[in-house]
Amino acid sequence: MKEVMFRNNAVGSLRLMMLLAAAAVTACGPADPELAPSLASDSDALEQQLSGPTQSEVELIDTLRPSLRWRRVTEYSYANGFAAGFNNYHYADYGSGLLLGTILININSHAVEWRDVPLSELGNADIDDIPEMFKRATDYAYNHGFAGGLPTFHRGTNEQGEVRGVYFFRPGSVSWVDVPTNQLRNYSFSVANVREMMTAAHDYATARGYAGGLPTFHEATHDGVAYRGILLIPHSTAEWRDVYVTEFDKYWPEQCTPTQTYTCYRYCNGICMPGHLCLGNSHTTAGPLVKHCSDEAAEMPTPSTECESYFPTSPYLHCEDL
Repeated sequence: MKEVMFRNNAVGSLRLMMLLAAAAVTACGPADPELAPSLASDSDALEQQLSGPTQSEVELIDTLRPSLRWRRVTEYSYANGFAAGFNNYHYADYGSGLLLGTILININSHAVEWRDVPLSELGNADIDDIPEMFKRATDYAYNHGFAGGLPTFHRGTNEQGEVRGVYFFRPGSVSWVDVPTNQLRNYSFSVANVREMMTAAHDYATARGYAGGLPTFHEATHDGVAYRGILLIPHSTAEWRDVYVTEFDKYWPEQCTPTQTYTCYRYCNGICMPGHLCLGNSHTTAGPLVKHCSDEAAEMPTPSTECESYFPTSPYLHCEDL
């Protein structure tokens, strides 16, 4: 997932369309009729939401520290009386701040069980490798009689050595299905593309009456047909909420060592196409050296009248080589 930002000269028009659409339905979930009055009556709350990060900044943080959002959602879930939770990677912003679609596991459903799993039993997966963590958690769940696994991406050490926190779905709390890839939205994406996998799993599940969907990140081919594993989460197990991104920051103020990320901007002088493709001439120029912790505000490029994509590169890779 190199490319993490996309802008074009229609941003203003799109934002207006989003504001108008908010009256009917949100992109993250059903509209909350109490949301606007509560914010309108509290100018301090409104100002707080407006000061939050943009989608581009959140996605840049995802690139630098992919596991951070998962820890923050877990802590938000605890603090708000839920057993667990995760973002479905859908975004919306209707003028009062960025909202993240969030699936929250009901504590009264007794759907999940927490375990600290030795890292060695999760294949020593890197904590920032989201697909690998899910695959290993799924394998562990299957081998221990559970219906599926949800890593919290917390880490620690106990008498067993280094461990990772994982929630395991009890049998009957979710349904595991192998879905043909051509039934998933925009199914040409790689299974390693976390955002596409998360949104596709969610959209597939909600279209069939479930509260949400969670990919296992496993894939297989049978009789020439490609499949991807998805956990379907019923309303009896979880609920879907739109949560301001600033809410997650309250519960997990993670500290980190500043990182250096070399950046490049790719511009399109023609017509921007889906998937960051350019119909016309394109060029790539060097961007700033981003030095910050993954949970700090990221330095973002200035909006351009051209289509623009932004991505981190290796210190040893030059923009002109892309």
